[in-house]
Amino acid sequence: MLRIATLIGVTSIVFVSVVPFANAAQISPNPNYGDIYLTWCPWDPDSSCGTAENYLDPFENYGLIVIGEGGQLSNYGAINNYGVIGASYHNSDYSGNGSLNNFGMIYATGSIGDRYLNNFGVAEIHVEGRMNFGTIDNSGTIGSSGILINSGTFTNTGFFENAGYTNFEDNPGLKYIQTDGQTSNYGQIVFSSIEILGGSLSGRGTLVGDVNIGSSATVMPGSSPGTLHIDGDLHSNGNLFLKSQD
Repeated sequence: MLRIATLIGVTSIVFVSVVPFANAAQISPNPNYGDIYLTWCPWDPDSSCGTAENYLDPFENYGLIVIGEGGQLSNYGAINNYGVIGASYHNSDYSGNGSLNNFGMIYATGSIGDRYLNNFGVAEIHVEGRMNFGTIDNSGTIGSSGILINSGTFTNTGFFENAGYTNFEDNPGLKYIQTDGQTSNYGQIVFSSIEILGGSLSGRGTLVGDVNIGSSATVMPGSSPGTLHIDGDLHSNGNLFLKSQD
């Protein structure tokens, strides 16, 4: 059974309740320009309230999707996000084997995971909780102070700022590859191979894995001043700049 309650205001607020989860409803409307909240429903605590699925290719979001307390969104198609998607509780969950194409903002204090993340983010992806993806292709902005885990190659041509923990998952052959853009690391990035072929690498965190600096890349350790730690082999054909504080 599907319950949809719409509150009339500047934007619509939609609560999705589905019983049982195996028959979870397709998230709607498509495209979405309003506010969709997927959350546990206190009036029906025994149901799988707050769950929805996507099988559309694509489902387009121009509004707000909040995966709230006890909520779950499972993506098996493709979601094009031009608005905001947020997982706002530690027991909220976004999962699936579909694709998430981000042109807007993704915010996680809960759990978000998908097979493929293609980020062109006009705003940013901000991680305070946990994000678990397969292949990540970033040409926008990703800022992480939480846990960012991927099970495929992480390719960066945008801006990646890490103050948390980023690593590959259970696959020793995975790589972090940057051909342009900027990686600013104040936490820990763990890959079997970290290839900074272009753009810049800066910060005072730790890189775990073999690091290869290409001829078009620039490394600027520290942050007025500081130390960039590398736990692995370093191979450099690029530019290394050291900055001292007055």
